[in-house]
Amino acid sequence: MLKKLLPPALAAAVAFTGGWYLRDGAESDKPAAKSRTLTVTGGPLGVVAPDKANYSETGNPPIAIRPLESLQEILDLIATLKTDGQVGALSMLDMLPRLMATDLVTVRRLLNELNEHPNSGDEIFTAMKGGLMFRWLMLQPEEAIGFSLAHPGMFGEMDEINLVGIAYLAKTRPDSAKALAALMPGETEKQAKEFIDMMHAMSNPASVLTDPAKLAKMDDGAIGRLTAKWMSKEPQAALGWFRNLPPEQQSPKITAGMAAAWFTTDRPAALAWMATLPAEERGAAEGRALGDLHRGVKDAAALEARTAGLPESMRAVVRLNWYGDHRNNAEGALPEAASEVKNLLAATPDADPNSGTNAARRIAQQYGQSEKHAEGAAWVASLPEGPARDTAADQFTRGWADKDPTAASEWITSLPQGPMRDSAAKSLIDEIRADDPESALVWAGSLSDEQQQLRQSKEIYTQWITKDPLKALPALGALPPEQQTRIFSAAGN
Repeated sequence: MLKKLLPPALAAAVAFTGGWYLRDGAESDKPAAKSRTLTVTGGPLGVVAPDKANYSETGNPPIAIRPLESLQEILDLIATLKTDGQVGALSMLDMLPRLMATDLVTVRRLLNELNEHPNSGDEIFTAMKGGLMFRWLMLQPEEAIGFSLAHPGMFGEMDEINLVGIAYLAKTRPDSAKALAALMPGETEKQAKEFIDMMHAMSNPASVLTDPAKLAKMDDGAIGRLTAKWMSKEPQAALGWFRNLPPEQQSPKITAGMAAAWFTTDRPAALAWMATLPAEERGAAEGRALGDLHRGVKDAAALEARTAGLPESMRAVVRLNWYGDHRNNAEGALPEAASEVKNLLAATPDADPNSGTNAARRIAQQYGQSEKHAEGAAWVASLPEGPARDTAADQFTRGWADKDPTAASEWITSLPQGPMRDSAAKSLIDEIRADDPESALVWAGSLSDEQQQLRQSKEIYTQWITKDPLKALPALGALPPEQQTRIFSAAGN
């Protein structure tokens, strides 16, 4: 939840796959294998202990992290990033490890020095100031929030930064969090108070979920988070409460979250419960529970070992997730991966649809970007009918049409009418409409759904008129007036 409150630059830095993760014990995110991890100790959420930094699950020796010490170091980094054309999130990725090892006195000093710099208002300077404030919030959240409230405009995303501070305070000092929330302007105060309430609820989910008045004010997302938290602590009590909910409140999303939480604490019990769910709900629950099980696995043998004991349908989900991870599919292994994904989709039609779609998307992207277009076209057409095949057609066409739109269009012409052909045709339209709007309009007219024909035509004409009105307007004017009205009355995608 914390990541959702972070300013975009910081959120990208914290969430970046293979980058630095901030940990605070049991609440921390599980890093992927080989990701670098900072161990955080002490303070509201902790002060980085550089000697404990390590490469998780790799056995590599600890690495030393040198704190930031001078404004010149930050300016040098900014100069490098500007030379490379990088701003925002990328600056945070470079700066974050050293920033998290910097003490409070230095953070205060660097923030003031950076704010007094002539270019302080530039985007990249604002991102750097946001990073320093993020560190300050970790060490002294009340003081940091007070500073940002007293300096409006200093940070490009001040409200979001203050909400990060509230997130820290709500865990350890809720009274201070509430007092500072009351000082925030307008909608931010409301968001801060809602977050404080949610943090309180997460510490005792049963007391909130069993209160009809509180439950009535919550959406599915909030109910799902609290139910998953309760499920991880008292699964039988949470399950009994869920079963007594009215059917319309027993959302599949909530069911999936419960399954994932229970799977981490009692795999056999969670598996037995998921086996009792209807097919569609079971597929979603399995997908959520198994979402990370494939991560860090290097080869098929290791994957088999990790999934030993799971039902075949669930093993299929994990394999699909693994093949959906582009790091596992070198071009030389593409035919083997494609064949396996095809067989899994055919053999397990009730498996989590997202897993199948993601795997098909990744294989199709690789075929589209390769020189093996004939092989890729045959593979896409051979997939079982459904969302995975439609997604594969879309992604394969995008890559192929970018290189050879004529050959891609000839393949699409050979396809039978239906969702797969429409997905491919729409991707072709996206690729060619800027340079060849006349052909794009012909393809729009070939779609099987009339509303899609109108929507695509509207987008093509709108772009064409902006780019070349002298050609576009006569072409549009040649249409019957009623056709023009229907096109430009069509709803957007």
